[in-house]
Amino acid sequence: HRKQINEYLKRSNQVSELKSIKKEMGDQTSKLESVEPETRDQASKLKSVKMEIEDQVSELESEIRIKHWKVLKWKTPELE
Repeated sequence: HRKQINEYLKRSNQVSELKSIKKEMGDQTSKLESVEPETRDQASKLKSVKMEIEDQVSELESEIRIKHWKVLKWKTPELE
């Protein structure tokens, strides 16, 4: 009889452990869900920053091309 009682106690302890683990996982899940919009927001901010940088890079590249062309024209006037 005692063996059955011990087995029952062990099982009920396991059940309560599993319940607390389940609750913890639920808590973590809700934390992650609340972080997700922030992460999306940061991702879109990073995308816009990346686009700004790409724009600046292309502006600089065109400026460099123009200056390079002017230098070429200055060095070799027959290009005009």
